[in-house]
This record gives sequence, structure tokens and C-alpha cells, in this order.
Amino acid sequence: MNEKEQLLSNLDKINVSQISEQVIRGNLHIDPEDNVIDYCRKKLVSENCSISRLGSSWFCRIDNIVIPVNMFDYSILTAHELR
Repeated sequence: MNEKEQLLSNLDKINVSQISEQVIRGNLHIDPEDNVIDYCRKKLVSENCSISRLGSSWFCRIDNIVIPVNMFDYSILTAHELR
């Protein structure tokens, strides 16, 4: 199973801390009414999403943003636009 398949087969485990959620919401300009985890899941399952592993994290790149996900507990560490 490659990195992308491993991450996508565990989408139900994706989580985010309250502090990270606030940072991600600000970095990606996500509306307060929108769910940050759902937003990120939609990005992860997109056909154009490139997923690679570096150390203990997957790095998901799509639409000029990067979403690092911890490979052990599936927590979204942060997310930001690429410069």
C-alpha cells in the first residue's frame, strides 16, 4: 500500500486540535461556519492531491496549499498556502 492509499483508507481517523484548527482556519481563510476537518478531507481525496511522506508525516499538496498529517495519530498539524 502506498502513502496515498494508506492515508486515504484512514480518512475517518483524521483529527485536529482546537489550536491547530484556529491556525488552519486563518491560514486557509476557511469560513467560521465550515468544518476544518471536512475541508481538509475534501482536499485530501481530490484527484489532484499529491501525497508524500517525510519522516513521521504525510505532506499533502493541492491547490497551492500543503497539509501535513501525522502518520501515527492522523492529526492535521497545520495547513498553509505555499509561497
